[in-house]
Amino acid sequence: MDTMQALKHSIETRSSKVGRVRIGVMDTVIHTWLSPLVAQMMDHYPLVEIELVADTALNLCDQLQKGFLDLILQTDLLRQESVRSLELASHPMGWIVASNSIYNRDYSGVADLARERIITYSKNSQPHQAVLALMQANGVMAPRLNCVNSVSAITRLLRDGFGIGALPPVLVAEELARGELTLLAIDQRPPNLQVVVSWRVGVEWVEEIVALCQQVVERYARKLGESYIVLAD
Repeated sequence: MDTMQALKHSIETRSSKVGRVRIGVMDTVIHTWLSPLVAQMMDHYPLVEIELVADTALNLCDQLQKGFLDLILQTDLLRQESVRSLELASHPMGWIVASNSIYNRDYSGVADLARERIITYSKNSQPHQAVLALMQANGVMAPRLNCVNSVSAITRLLRDGFGIGALPPVLVAEELARGELTLLAIDQRPPNLQVVVSWRVGVEWVEEIVALCQQVVERYARKLGESYIVLAD
């Protein structure tokens, strides 16, 4: 607790630190709370160069372990001696369709849903594996999963009526509010999408940025509510 208090105090005032921090970010964070985080970092560390890399969770984990990145925001808790991980929050998942598409209808369950084209995250990612496992648990051994590694591309495909999206509703909150997209009323959904911060041990003042991530996520969660984001215990 003393350490956390010291970290919080250190990021409440502008720092004179100079250097560079290399941060890897998955698409989900880019489209949710990355901008507030960068704004806070620029305010607290005006002399620090921020280098951002956008990639899939698998690639980000690999780059962190090889020393190419200092901190990453992705989906997996890493267990290595030289790396620390902390779950920040998770996003509830949902089945999302274009409101005016043929896919906006009643479904009896996941097996019925799986007859249609499902659009989700890149192959072998945590959300892709979760969707696949849910389908198989419902007797669908070969679902029509279309894997896309870009949230923007998934959203565009959904708006144009090309299938059913398996993704967090937080990513399309504006489209849902405008009525362009609809969240299907299906009880069975993939498990929440985790958001994990991982960092290399021994990198100067990177733990201060971890504490800053926690603060930004907490404010973001208070603003949006638990239907969109759930803070980790």
